[in-house]
Amino acid sequence: MLSAVAVTFALVFVGRIAESRSAPLAVAVGALMLAISILLVGDVGFALLKPTSVIDEVIAADPTSPLAVAHVFSLKN
Repeated sequence: MLSAVAVTFALVFVGRIAESRSAPLAVAVGALMLAISILLVGDVGFALLKPTSVIDEVIAADPTSPLAVAHVFSLKN
């Protein structure tokens, strides 16, 4: 959501100061490429690191903890 505000500001700013009418389009394409690259870095990171959940170990250690109770409620809902 914050990205939408920043990109909108950048498009308006570039549109006002740029002499070329295609400059806002270049900013929009750049923002799209940045978003895609961020998603790809996240996907590659998760694929390489293969994080695993440790919630079961935490619940087994203390089944009465607030985290364990919240997990049980989330499973029921």
